[in-house]
Amino acid sequence: MPEIAAPVLEYICELLIRDRSPAFLLLDQEGCMQDWGGSPERYGIGSLEKGKPAEDYVDVLKGFFPSFPSPGLGTGDEEQITLSCVRTGRGVSADIHIIPKAKGYWVIFLDVSREEALQARLQQKLNDMTLLRDRSEKMMEKMTADGSLPAEIFLFLDMAVTERDADGSFHLIGEIPQCLKPFFPDILPGQKGFRPDEKFPFLENFLFDAQEWWSGNRPGKLGSGQWSETDPLGKECEFEASAICLGNRKILVIAPACYSYQEKQAFIQKSRELSLAYHRLAQTEAELSQSKKIAEDANAKIISSIRYAKMIQQSMLPNPENIRYFLPESFFIWMPRDIVGGDFIFTACVRDRFIIAVIDCTGHGVPGAFMTMVAGFAMRRIIEDEGGHDPAQILKRLSFLVRTSLQQDTAYSLSDDGLDAAIVSIGLPAEGSGFGVRGPGLPLTSLIFAGAKLPLYYMDKDEVTVIKGNRKSIGYRRSDPDFNFTDHNVPVRKGMSFYIATDGFTDQLGEKDQRRLGTRRFIALLKEKNSAPFIKQRNRLLRAFYAHKGKNEIQDDVTVVGFCFNE
Repeated sequence: MPEIAAPVLEYICELLIRDRSPAFLLLDQEGCMQDWGGSPERYGIGSLEKGKPAEDYVDVLKGFFPSFPSPGLGTGDEEQITLSCVRTGRGVSADIHIIPKAKGYWVIFLDVSREEALQARLQQKLNDMTLLRDRSEKMMEKMTADGSLPAEIFLFLDMAVTERDADGSFHLIGEIPQCLKPFFPDILPGQKGFRPDEKFPFLENFLFDAQEWWSGNRPGKLGSGQWSETDPLGKECEFEASAICLGNRKILVIAPACYSYQEKQAFIQKSRELSLAYHRLAQTEAELSQSKKIAEDANAKIISSIRYAKMIQQSMLPNPENIRYFLPESFFIWMPRDIVGGDFIFTACVRDRFIIAVIDCTGHGVPGAFMTMVAGFAMRRIIEDEGGHDPAQILKRLSFLVRTSLQQDTAYSLSDDGLDAAIVSIGLPAEGSGFGVRGPGLPLTSLIFAGAKLPLYYMDKDEVTVIKGNRKSIGYRRSDPDFNFTDHNVPVRKGMSFYIATDGFTDQLGEKDQRRLGTRRFIALLKEKNSAPFIKQRNRLLRAFYAHKGKNEIQDDVTVVGFCFNE
């Protein structure tokens, strides 16, 4: 670029300041004010404060930052946007230029009120020409009383007027206007056999509609709508055609299309809005795609960790084969609502007593699983280290250990978690010693049950009895550390069966009626086909549970333990 002399640059700057009233805003990467200058008050921008979003002062910038491409990429082709003819706060029209820079943006306002006024004057001229054309068309309609049409009139009109002949071709009335000569350079005035649809394929379908219009001798005119053609020099032109009935004469008029100033401005504005919307949509789509990938990667890591935690939690459950060594006819169901859960089963032996505990901790999923770890370690301490064997005493001690482990006995604790539990202590024969020598077929002497909100169900001679636990939960802040739970002694006879279930089984909502499965239905399931092998009760309970649930999600962790004495 040649060097510009200093006087010329001074003149250009003086002219720009005088005629354009420039104003600028300097924004940071988030679109907040850093500095300003020029004449922002001319555009209704006042009371500026550093650090405030620019969109608070200029409505058209709302939602623009920070979605605009990041500045300072150093590629030399950073995207710039110009918003043309924007009506500002004081009614002044301005072009707004948004220019990325290092760590921010320049927003420049230039007054274009003069150009807008010039466009208004041009629009007036366009309106005058449109009015002239309308008057000319009306003149054509009036000049058909004697069946003749003066061709000289068309020398002054920028349109081609043709009449359809009996063979379907057209002849030209008057001369071809300048705007159509590039498309029909050889057509002479009055020439017959003229077929405009050969040059303008768009007219082919329109002429079918025009023929129906002419056949009906309808008043007024039928418009074709606007279409585009490209002349031999590559210039794109817009045209429109009209079919007119003048008595028995079928007139086809082809003229340049006239867009109103309002239509042009609306098109420009809509194009600007669509461009801006597309830009923002592309930015949002890219951000969402990146966020989705980050979320999917994080979720995969979390799921992998939880699945590993499930393996740890399952290792804490008793081995069914070990239980069957002492209770040959027994089963258990353990179904966490999520990958891990807040229910668990604990078994141990102390002082010639076999202990089974079913525990339902606060919540489910990961929080519930953490609580099972706390409760599991507490149970091992009570039974294996301290030698506890009385169910009521175990529950009392468990409540104390859970409260103190979570520091819920203090005023500053943030948690308030606990559990419900049912514990059964089964007496083994007095002769012999050591748990390892007990086996199938040895007589059992007694069964003691204590519960914290979880019941014990037992069946004797086809009748189901429910022993409710105390209406006290364990380990919460409000839990009474001095509360004494109640032991229930149940004489054991041959043929008796016992069941413990958490509320996840009975509280499950059904797909059809959205009602709980309920305690009554659970008891009825225990009575069904009770003569069948005991182990098959597990499958029967699961089938009934899933049939009731249907397509509903499992609402809570589900645990059921069952055992019987047929020896």
